[in-house]
This record gives sequence, structure tokens and C-alpha cells, in this order.
Amino acid sequence: MSIDILSQRERTSNETVLIVNPNSRGGSTGKNWKSLYNQMKEFFGENPQVALSQKSGDGTTLTWDFLRKGIKKIVVLEGDGTINEAANGFFEEITLGNNNSNDKTRPASPILKPINPSGSRNVLAKSLDW
Repeated sequence: MSIDILSQRERTSNETVLIVNPNSRGGSTGKNWKSLYNQMKEFFGENPQVALSQKSGDGTTLTWDFLRKGIKKIVVLEGDGTINEAANGFFEEITLGNNNSNDKTRPASPILKPINPSGSRNVLAKSLDW
């Protein structure tokens, strides 16, 4: 299987990045990668860069890194867990005060800040008061 893995230095904001879990669907994503990648090239009209999810948590880390570098188009291929991880990668947790569990001023849920929100209107961000 020949997969073009995106290096840190190759990332630019105009690229589409595919985060791929080759082990999803019982390994068929990796086995059928050539066909899937050709479909993605047709769909996007370009040669999207690819980053492989190799272990648990990679989807979050990869997404977080890409957004920090200005990548605007991130597509996750296969795997509910990888998709969930990538969604989590759009946010970073803000820590307030001390971590004392007896601290009653500490919020019950973590405070999340979006990483590199984009769009012409950011309706979701505005409605969530970001």
C-alpha cells in the first residue's frame, strides 16, 4: 500500500488532509486504500495529503496539529473512534484555578476553546458565545 504521509513541514493552509484509520472496517480501509484514495482525488479535484491514525488518540492529536498549522480542510475516513477523536481535536481544554476537587468554584464541565475557528460567519461559534 502506497500512502503519501503528510510531514510537519509539508502542511499548508490550502491543502486537504485526510486522516485515515487503515484498520477500520476490519482492515478493509487499508486493503482498499488505492481505490478509496482515487475516489478522494476525484471528489476534491486535487491530491489530498494523508495522515494515518496508528494508535488510540492519533485522531485528536493530528486534527489539533493540522488546525494549529492553518489547515482548513480535514476529512476523516472510517472508524467511529477516529471520527470522535478528530472532533475532539477541534478544541483545547482551558484550565481554571487549581485542580482541587473540593474547589466549588470549578465548573462541572471542562471549558473548551475552539482551535482556529473559520468561516464567513461562524454562526455556531457565535451561538456558543465563543
